Amino acid sequence: MVSASIQQHQQAADKFGDMLEAYTDGMIVVNENAEILLINTQAERLFGYTDLELFGKTVETVIPAYFFIEHAGRRTHFAKTPKTTASKKGMEPFGVKKDGTKIPIDISLSPVVTVGGTLIFASVTDMTDRKIEAKKLQRSQEDFQLLVNSVKEYAIFMLDTDGNVVTWNSGAERIKGYRADEITGKNIEVFYTPEEIQKGIPKQNLEIALRQGHFESEGFRVRKDGSVFYANVVFTPLYDDHNELYGYAKVTRDITEKQNTEESLRYMATIADSIQDPIISSDNNSFITRWNDAAEKLLEWKSEEVLGKNIDSVLSVYYPGETKTEILISLQQKGRWQGELVYRTKSRKPVSVLVTESQLKNNSSVVKGSIVVAKDITKRKKKEEALTKANRDLEGRLQERTEAFHQNQVLFEAMLQYSNEIFLRADENLAIIFCSLSAERILGWTAEEMGREKLPAKVHPDDKSALENELYHSMAHPGRLLPLLFRHLHKNGAYHWLEGTVINSIPDKYIQSLVVCLHDVTQLSANPNRLSDAPYPVPTSQDWEDHSSA
Repeated sequence: MVSASIQQHQQAADKFGDMLEAYTDGMIVVNENAEILLINTQAERLFGYTDLELFGKTVETVIPAYFFIEHAGRRTHFAKTPKTTASKKGMEPFGVKKDGTKIPIDISLSPVVTVGGTLIFASVTDMTDRKIEAKKLQRSQEDFQLLVNSVKEYAIFMLDTDGNVVTWNSGAERIKGYRADEITGKNIEVFYTPEEIQKGIPKQNLEIALRQGHFESEGFRVRKDGSVFYANVVFTPLYDDHNELYGYAKVTRDITEKQNTEESLRYMATIADSIQDPIISSDNNSFITRWNDAAEKLLEWKSEEVLGKNIDSVLSVYYPGETKTEILISLQQKGRWQGELVYRTKSRKPVSVLVTESQLKNNSSVVKGSIVVAKDITKRKKKEEALTKANRDLEGRLQERTEAFHQNQVLFEAMLQYSNEIFLRADENLAIIFCSLSAERILGWTAEEMGREKLPAKVHPDDKSALENELYHSMAHPGRLLPLLFRHLHKNGAYHWLEGTVINSIPDKYIQSLVVCLHDVTQLSANPNRLSDAPYPVPTSQDWEDHSSA
């Protein structure tokens, strides 16, 4: 089963592929588990395998008898305490071709510490022809030095046993600022701060590396111009064929940007954990990279349960408004999106959230993912839904009442139309603002015609003054009933006696008016004295006869 990652293979190929092809010997790059990551064309020819056929297999596949991999314990020791070494005298390592043929080889191992771990470069020389052994060995060493010098991201150099610089690659010159002729022979103390020199840190680092076989640390280092940078430093003791210490390999990497980024992330993480709303960050593939305490509390998932998982899959996100594609387009165009989503908790309970999502960018403004701040609005949504339902119910009841009112109005108007009484309503100036349709049948005037006049307008001149006074008196004394008796002009020119009642006011503060109810008593000829309480002249029998003859 292949455990080496394709990413390791690609990284090794991108960084070292071209350089490995320049070798005249076979080159094999393995990781700390002795898994083969990359071989060059010479190694393919030497062993009969292609690069991909050997990728992920242990180095024992082609070099089963080599001293550092004779058994697991020895191999593990080398991975933990790597050191540059060559074949020991007296040993006869051999390689195995794809067809099973064994060939004598000479091999040189060189560790290189990278971000992903220690890589071991194995330079394999075909020793079938012993006459070229010395030449190939020398070529291999020169090529390895060329490889080291071509690495720009790392300062790779050698120290003698006292910590003085012996070799210096181009990466060291770029990172630390010294040319090789300026630094060779100087002690590594020049790379340390005065405080560390006073504490004896440089010497302590070498002693720890010698004691442990490998030492790695991080801290501030000093460049030639006096500026400082944050560095990752690895020391590895170097031994000759007699297992005698002859120096140290030192690899330095500038991780200032990485340190600043990590500090920013830690600062942001502290802020995120103190915020009461869930904060979730994800990469460009929507895989969760951050999940704060508030997210754990609301959504019920622990951080370790969701990191590295797809956010849509974990939360079963429902998009009630815009689609996910529309949201991504908005993020790409504006860098920010805000809207409502529905998440489901670990127990599958729906949670309505107001989401503000923003792009995450690095120092080079490259989008590395997004960050979501989600505010729980479940209670608010429930209140809104309840209010919406109440409004719908209210609208329904209002509609029902409107329909009932309309029916009552139709019935009321029908009653007024076919009633033998006239109903009037007048404002405080006695202007008629309502007249029942029955007025046209009884007096000949349409409701519209009546509505153009003040109440006494068509009243007999002898009755007008007294009627007007009584109406104003009624207006000033609300709540009393007032009997009325007066003559009103018919449209045909004759006067009709009208008897009725006026009331002020209707028990409603928004209605300030007089309501008058009248009926025609012209045809009454018997006992008109029943109207003797009226404030107007009581009609006599002659009045009725005169009116009838008219």
